[in-house]
Amino acid sequence: VSAGLSATNYIHLDDTGARVNGQNNYVHVLCSPYFTGYFTREHKDRLTILEILGQGIVRHAFVESSYNLMLAMGVSNKVINQLQSLSNQELSTEELALVLQKMFGDDGHATAKKIITEASAIIAYQQMPQAIQILVCDDAPQFKQITEILALCWVHAGRHYKKLTPVISEHKQMLDVFISQLWVYYHQLREFQDNPLPERQLPLSLRFDELFSTITGYDDLDERIAKTRSQKEHLLVVLEHPEVPLHNNPAELDARVQARRRDISYQTQNPKGTEAKDTLMSVVQTAIKLKVSAFAYIKDRVSKVMKMPSLASMIQNLSVGMPSG
Repeated sequence: VSAGLSATNYIHLDDTGARVNGQNNYVHVLCSPYFTGYFTREHKDRLTILEILGQGIVRHAFVESSYNLMLAMGVSNKVINQLQSLSNQELSTEELALVLQKMFGDDGHATAKKIITEASAIIAYQQMPQAIQILVCDDAPQFKQITEILALCWVHAGRHYKKLTPVISEHKQMLDVFISQLWVYYHQLREFQDNPLPERQLPLSLRFDELFSTITGYDDLDERIAKTRSQKEHLLVVLEHPEVPLHNNPAELDARVQARRRDISYQTQNPKGTEAKDTLMSVVQTAIKLKVSAFAYIKDRVSKVMKMPSLASMIQNLSVGMPSG
């Protein structure tokens, strides 16, 4: 996972359900063209994602950018002033919890506590040397703010339009026409990826503005178009980073492996079994991407022959000298 996170400037992320000893959990899927990592956790909030991306490390930094993020997320200036005593410090989650308990007490201010905890953890993660630059995902709220750049999935964006259920035939026609135009534009972005000429960036950006300023008179469609327009920054990351995929299909495909595992085995019984399941699935899916035999690799490791190079070294060798995409 460490080698995979450093092999590209972007990472795909998705999650799917899991059962552990009768309790609902979530399997978080991290992947790139070089690796896949599965992580079963009880939650799918920002702190859980930061723990996975930070490879088990969650710290809380209190610097100027932390306070700015807290303000942007809704914390008042009064509370920010109370936090100034922590400036230029980095705390553990437990240490921060004690500080917030002294500030707010045990009851109330749950939203402020959550924002302070998450914002300080986000900034601490972004300061880590192994922090990724770009996260490719859907528009779920827990993914926002974590990385410097958030690249939203066009396939997810398109699905929202397919969920519309117009009754009037004229509205159906409007929807069909707009969906066709959306995918024409999507393929124009794909063509740009293949030949990312700088002079094509502005026309594609202007075309986005034109397409997603459409007013049809079908209210549900117009609301969805406006929602897509508001996500322009995250949908057009490709114009500055052509190597970044336009969709999150790799993570969804890897998530299906967990879904099929759930169909067959239903659940794991304890933490050790859950960790073993995550590890085995991570090794197998990574081996497939690296075009090596998962069976041979596991046999090599279990038998302690150790003739095969590690998956990490394979990832490093493949990614050296290759484009970051």
